[in-house]
Amino acid sequence: RKANHDEMTSAVASVLIASASSVAKVFLIATVGLFAVKFPKKSPLIPPASINILSRFAFTVLNIPLVYSSIGSTLSIDVIGSLWFVPLAGVVVIALSFAIATITERLPFFRIEHRVDFDALRIACSFPNVVAIPVLVFPSLCEYEVVWKVFLPEGGEEEKGLT
Repeated sequence: RKANHDEMTSAVASVLIASASSVAKVFLIATVGLFAVKFPKKSPLIPPASINILSRFAFTVLNIPLVYSSIGSTLSIDVIGSLWFVPLAGVVVIALSFAIATITERLPFFRIEHRVDFDALRIACSFPNVVAIPVLVFPSLCEYEVVWKVFLPEGGEEEKGLT
């Protein structure tokens, strides 16, 4: 039992080390870019007009392969195989979050007028890192005329409830 625990700890440590080394390399590239843009003060190595295109190029061409190569060189099939519980735990967390949000609807003091808003809340609770912020922020953005005019057909004010 102790050997299995040590093996799992070693597998998790390998994943953490691979992730940390990838992130450290990305921060190193970003730091070099920052100094190239800021110094020398009077005439920086990278002119301000080039910053936008170079930053997109650096992200696309340099950072993504750097992250994957770092993780790929550290992880092995054995390490990945010993982490079988991670996808299972992810599914359990999603199902549990969805169930709790659904049960919350049944509480007498928690009532949401529109079913669509409740469905958005359940999705946001189930996938918090993926959709929570956009799903919860989008309705507030729709309060602005410039946003809802794009999405609603002519005469959509009645559908929005703005008249």
